[in-house]
Amino acid sequence: MMNNRIICILILGISFSATAISQKTEKPDSKFAIWFGVRNFDQPPLNSSDNIDFFDYYLSEDWDKTNYKAIYEYLGFSYYKKWNELIETDLRFTVDPGFTPNTFYLRGTYYPKPYLGLALSYYVYPQLLNNYEEYFQKSLIYRNMYTQIITEQYPQWNLHDHTVSIGAVSPLNLGSLHLKLGVHAGLMFISPFKTSIFLRDKNSYYQTVLNYRFTPSTTVFINPEASLEIDILKFDSKAIGFLFQTSWLWAKRSINYKITQNEWTMESSSTENVKGVQHAFEKFEFDGGLFYKW
Repeated sequence: MMNNRIICILILGISFSATAISQKTEKPDSKFAIWFGVRNFDQPPLNSSDNIDFFDYYLSEDWDKTNYKAIYEYLGFSYYKKWNELIETDLRFTVDPGFTPNTFYLRGTYYPKPYLGLALSYYVYPQLLNNYEEYFQKSLIYRNMYTQIITEQYPQWNLHDHTVSIGAVSPLNLGSLHLKLGVHAGLMFISPFKTSIFLRDKNSYYQTVLNYRFTPSTTVFINPEASLEIDILKFDSKAIGFLFQTSWLWAKRSINYKITQNEWTMESSSTENVKGVQHAFEKFEFDGGLFYKW
C-alpha cells in the first residue's frame, strides 16, 4: 500500500501546482461513463483483545498471513451533471462480477471559484464478516466448549461501510485533457448487525448463549482522489473519451458492541459494553473506462 500512497501524493502535488497556473472551467454539460476497476482493502489483524475483536474477521482473505487484505473487481456506471458554472452533481454505482449491486456514491459540488470546489459526498460499499467461531475454539475460556453460531447467512455475513465527507476539489482543463483532484475528510460507520453463538461445556451440562449487537463505531477518515479524462473524439459540442479514476482512504477503526450472556436459561442474563480495538484501515481504488459527454 505504500506505493499507492506515493502515487496519490505525487499526482495530487503535481496537479495542484498545475491548477494554480490554469483556471479554466468546462462549459455546463452532462456525462455518462462506464468503467472497470479494482478495490483493495488492507487491514492488519491484531488478535490482542481479551474479548472477541470482530475486525479480525472483517475481510474475506488473509493473503500474506500478516495482513488481512481483500481485492474486489467491479463494473461502474456514473451520471455527471454540471448545472451551471457553480454547481455540479455526480451519481455513481457499481456491480460485482455477478452483476449484483455493489456500491452507491453521490456527490454535490459548489464552486465559489472556477478553480476550487467544495464537495459534500456520501458513499456506501459492502464488506464481509467471516466465521468468527475460530476465536472461541482458541480462547482459553471457551475452547473446552462445543460452539454453534445461530445467525442467518452463516458462515459469512454481508455488512456495509457508510461514509459521509466534505472536501475540496480542483479542476484543470487543458484542451483534450481534464484533470480533477480532491481531498476529503469525514465520518465512517458500519451498518447495524446482530449475531449469536451457542456454547455448551464438553464436561458438564453448563450451556450459554452469547448475543452480540454492534453499537455505533464512528471514525474519522481522510480520502485523497484524482481523475483524468482524455477526449479522443469531438463532434457537435459532444465528446467521447477515456476516463481514469483513483482514490485512497485511510482511517483508524474499531467495532464496538454490546454483549448479552444468557446462562442456562434466557432469564439469567448479563450485559456488557465492549469497545473494540482500533485497527489501521486502508481502501485503494483504481478504475478505467469510457465516457460520453454532451
